[in-house]
Amino acid sequence: PSYRTSAELDFAVYGVPSLKDGDRVISSTWIRESLSTGDFPTVTKLLGRKFGILGAVQQGRQLGRQLGFPTANVALPEHPQLPPNGVYAVHVRSADVRYEGVANLGHRPTIEGGDPAPVLEAHLFDYSGDLYGQAVEVIFEKRLRDEMKFASLDDLKAQIVGDIENARVIFDGGRK
Repeated sequence: PSYRTSAELDFAVYGVPSLKDGDRVISSTWIRESLSTGDFPTVTKLLGRKFGILGAVQQGRQLGRQLGFPTANVALPEHPQLPPNGVYAVHVRSADVRYEGVANLGHRPTIEGGDPAPVLEAHLFDYSGDLYGQAVEVIFEKRLRDEMKFASLDDLKAQIVGDIENARVIFDGGRK
């Protein structure tokens, strides 16, 4: 291929200084490292916004609904950069509406066979509509706990109740 200079193409190129936080240059590597450990305060500071995953809501196995906690199963990008598997307090944005909720990111080890690829499923508080096929953004607010394997679905259900209570406390500013 032949290359042409900016002067030949009639445009200018200007260098800009690297952005820094303290003495460290802000880089995609630093952001990925922080995300991989679930360090959301650092990720937010470096990105200038909260980390979120955008995807279409797809049909799941309806197990969350059977347990009393319907979930939006969000399609993950093909090569996503993800935080660690676990349960998170999240906001879910659909169109111009934002809902509070909890999300599990991982392989659902309690469910028979689990899932070989990671799954993102979010339970939205006080929501009863249909999001199938819609694009939503799951915005990660705070990690609540690691993903765990439970002895029974009843144990899982009890833990989900606790996760919801913990997330509501976070969204209420720490007031119980």
